[in-house]
Amino acid sequence: MAVSAGNETLPDDKRGELILVLSIAVCGAVLIGAQSWWLTRSHRIPSFSAKLTDVGGLDWLHSPLVRPVFDFSLIVDNPQEIKMCRNNITATVFYGNVILGWGTVPDFCLGKGASTEMKATMSHADVMLNDRLRRNLASELRAGELEVSVELRMLVPEEERHSNMAPESLELCRVHPGQGYALCRCTVLESTSFQN
Repeated sequence: MAVSAGNETLPDDKRGELILVLSIAVCGAVLIGAQSWWLTRSHRIPSFSAKLTDVGGLDWLHSPLVRPVFDFSLIVDNPQEIKMCRNNITATVFYGNVILGWGTVPDFCLGKGASTEMKATMSHADVMLNDRLRRNLASELRAGELEVSVELRMLVPEEERHSNMAPESLELCRVHPGQGYALCRCTVLESTSFQN
């Protein structure tokens, strides 16, 4: 039996093919939409914001040797629809390419949509600064314009990794001591495998 479409008619076998193609297209669109929705809901990237609440040990800038201490605060927001955990978190403070201090941040797990604030202290026993760095640091500190980099390295549990994501995650923050929170930039490290 032929189907009429205006003045044209489709044979029954062509009508069946058309229905099959349309059914496949609709199912494919539904599957792609569902996958996109799931990926955006479950794999949103957590956000990290860092702040240095207090800085000590940099006032001896007349000497090339300083003993810095930083009080550090970190806010983590989990926008994901799944629990998020991070372990073995280390924080390192840099001025230029010089490490001024480091410390550890407590491990944590956050439920879906949750936030937390953590505090830590970062220090370094003896930091040797060359004349140029010492002058720049002293000048920026006096002017209230000191900017340091904070690097956060943490382990991502295996069940939270996707595709070829490495077990370690890196967050980089540009922080002005004594000022508000600075949003960190995430760098997702990828695993590579070498074959002989």
